[in-house]
Amino acid sequence: MENKIYVLGGYDDVTHTITGDAECFDPSTSKWERIAPMPKGRSGLSSTLLSGLKNLQDYTLDSESRSILNKYLSEYLTQEMDNLSVNNLSDSQISYQIMSL
Repeated sequence: MENKIYVLGGYDDVTHTITGDAECFDPSTSKWERIAPMPKGRSGLSSTLLSGLKNLQDYTLDSESRSILNKYLSEYLTQEMDNLSVNNLSDSQISYQIMSL
């Protein structure tokens, strides 16, 4: 996952729908690859993985989306923390933020 850029979700102006599309850009090859879509469309989502720092932010207006994301992240972060050893705990940082607009 590292050293790549991921684009998740979006809004289709033609069909007026929020998409679950997901794509990955590899700077080493300068190529985009379509990857498995998200189960539910999202708009206003950003995600970053950089040297062990994982950051996910959702700027959506949809309270249902915020609720689903909060549930997923709380489960994911709990599992992620369980997988960390004492040796690499200080090198690992995980953060997420849900912003209501």
